Amino acid sequence: MLVSTDVGGTFTDFIEVEGEELRAFKLLSSKNVGRVIEEGIGDKPLDFFSHGTTVATNTVLERKGAKTALITTKGFRNVVLIGRQARSKLYSLAITRPAPLINRVYEIDERVNSTGEIIRDIDLDELETIKADLKANEVESVAICFLFSFLNSAHEERVKKALDLPISVSSEVLREYREYERTSTTVLDAYGKPSFDRYFDRLKNIKELPQDIWVMQSNGGVQKIEGLTPVNALLSGPAGGVAASKWIAELLGLKNLITFDMGGTSTDVSTLIDQKALMTSEGSIAGYPIAVPMVDIVTIGAGGGSIVWLDEGGALRVGPQSAGAEPGPICYDKGGDRLTVTDANLLLGYLGDEISNLKLNKEKARRIAKLTAKKWGLGYPELLQGIQKIVNFNMSEAIRLLTLKRGLDPRDFSLMAYGGAGPMHACQLTKDVQIKEVVVPPYPGAFSAFGILSSLFTKEFSESHLGILKEEMNFVSEKIREFQREGKKALKKQGLEKAVYLPSLDLRYKGQAYSLSMPLETGDIESKEVERIEKRFHQAHLSRYGYSAKAPVELVNVRLRIEADRLKLSLPKICRRTPDFIGERICLFEGEKCKTPVFKGRACNFKQEGPIIIEDDTATIVVPPAFSLKMDDFGIIRIRRC
Repeated sequence: MLVSTDVGGTFTDFIEVEGEELRAFKLLSSKNVGRVIEEGIGDKPLDFFSHGTTVATNTVLERKGAKTALITTKGFRNVVLIGRQARSKLYSLAITRPAPLINRVYEIDERVNSTGEIIRDIDLDELETIKADLKANEVESVAICFLFSFLNSAHEERVKKALDLPISVSSEVLREYREYERTSTTVLDAYGKPSFDRYFDRLKNIKELPQDIWVMQSNGGVQKIEGLTPVNALLSGPAGGVAASKWIAELLGLKNLITFDMGGTSTDVSTLIDQKALMTSEGSIAGYPIAVPMVDIVTIGAGGGSIVWLDEGGALRVGPQSAGAEPGPICYDKGGDRLTVTDANLLLGYLGDEISNLKLNKEKARRIAKLTAKKWGLGYPELLQGIQKIVNFNMSEAIRLLTLKRGLDPRDFSLMAYGGAGPMHACQLTKDVQIKEVVVPPYPGAFSAFGILSSLFTKEFSESHLGILKEEMNFVSEKIREFQREGKKALKKQGLEKAVYLPSLDLRYKGQAYSLSMPLETGDIESKEVERIEKRFHQAHLSRYGYSAKAPVELVNVRLRIEADRLKLSLPKICRRTPDFIGERICLFEGEKCKTPVFKGRACNFKQEGPIIIEDDTATIVVPPAFSLKMDDFGIIRIRRC
């Protein structure tokens, strides 16, 4: 049996594959993740297990990481405090920056110059003093980041060997220039390493799990636990949904997609262009920069569990605070007493009496909603519709951020809606942002878990090297061949053989502070190909920034991404022609009460105009009036405006 799990803030999603049968289900999440997984898999023998987790993310967001120290070059102790001049709020006079994650900083009198030459060796006496101080201050994890160590890592390696603690080394975590981003990324890795290691040690002790556990990475691929670093798993769960969306896009022949994953705690939005996920090396979490390659995802605090509240001016707000799984929304009947988006969806008629085998207490939700409306001086229907409008507006803004503000037209995209709450809100978003259609995949509430199971093994290699592109062709060619050799070793460790090698270069105009990533057709670049690469760079720069220049093109980073198949999965086809009709509900759509038919499950080539509700095992699909849906023989639903 093949099993995949995606641990979210409210639910833990499961996908099980046995033979040609595929099953999806959800369980309420718990602080004891191992117990939830054991409950989900029971005593079934597993042949294959893939996992997506928020442990690294939550460690940073909740500031529950290790007591961490930074060891750096003398004179650079304040790199993480100084940061960059960029301001999140340009005109604010009192910007609040996140407090550093490090408890102590140690300087070592060493120096490597800008060409990688050692000009001052490490003072070993200083190192002995630091070791004693680390022990005296009960430091639990160490980040090591020396100046220009991406060119020569000898000093970092010597310090690493001398210490007996969990250690993150910048030349291993991120072999790229820019001191602040490299230090920040290394510190994040060290901060989360002890809890990350404990988490997976507990997971490996679950006797039903196979020896090899595959984990989703932020870059949209998976790898085995061994060698995985916390900073590469910060977007573990959301990246699984993007990977699954790519899989569906290829199946349907869809070119451009906006992925929309609305769960119980948050909403994650990303884009696929020409069936390829947009990537970034300029991410951040809780205000801390992360420079490792990751799927470009915008996350906002809007989910089914998002709490409704009034601000100081009396305006209605939704989120980012969430009721989570415990106590959860009011209707979960687990002690929650604050109105949430899920409660509003239930009272609007969109949800039935239970979700994922959890009975919902509609009367309790209605009673508290009416008391809340009266307390805030609002009408009861007005409050429910207000919650819908606000949460939909917040999610529409996230989509605009990824499209309109980057020069992309939402009308050229389809919206892939998944997550437990995504298919309930998707149609309203297409009206707000003018997206042409909604696509709802099979098992939408566990779609990220499906992506985690079906994802490729991926490995990223990179190294900074600054110079005029025309003069650095030999270096590029040699470096890519070196990366390919390292990649073959990595493949062997994962038990894989065949792979696709995808080289790319980060380029910029000389004098610029930012770069663009340009894919290459071959790793062995000949000088006559330089003009083609430069031409593509000029075109990409014109498309992205509105102009191209005649300045020399400069090389910044050399990259190689490896992708290898692990499993060949296919969606089972549906035989039945009509889903089960289970009754009607009165739903409120834009102030109008509508008698709405409710169906259970999916059917081949089923068509229906809205309003209609489809109840799935893992999610509810709501199709308002003026929309129509059609299912194909895989159970994939496509919804368009009439």
